[in-house]
Amino acid sequence: MKIKAKLNLGIGLLFAMIVLLTGLSSLFIYKLSSDTKNILVANYNTLDYSRQMLIALNKGITGNQ
Repeated sequence: MKIKAKLNLGIGLLFAMIVLLTGLSSLFIYKLSSDTKNILVANYNTLDYSRQMLIALNKGITGNQ
């Protein structure tokens, strides 16, 4: 095998690996963004429940029922 063919094969292999890694990284970033959206929704629900508990506790302490 000539050196030119070896260089072409090596560069082609490196290019294929770069394309594969780019595809995998974009897939993982997409999954991560959807997980982040779910976490933000869960955090909002937690804040809402905490606010409701605080209001209920304040009503119970002051006696305004």
